[in-house]
Amino acid sequence: MYQWKGKIVQEKEAMLVLKTTRSRYRKLEQKIKQLHPYEVPEVIAIPLICGSSQYIEWVTKEVVNR
Repeated sequence: MYQWKGKIVQEKEAMLVLKTTRSRYRKLEQKIKQLHPYEVPEVIAIPLICGSSQYIEWVTKEVVNR
């Protein structure tokens, strides 16, 4: 439930978490906006404070190789 253009709207929504690197964020944001049906979809970046070095290396490798 949210307010949009002065009206209360109730929609079914799902949260999607995508992982990328800082340098590829803008490209991902543009693609989401292109594909999403909402006029203003929620696209946010959550900074990675720390994590398993093996996991971070894997994500970085997978993103860079695409």
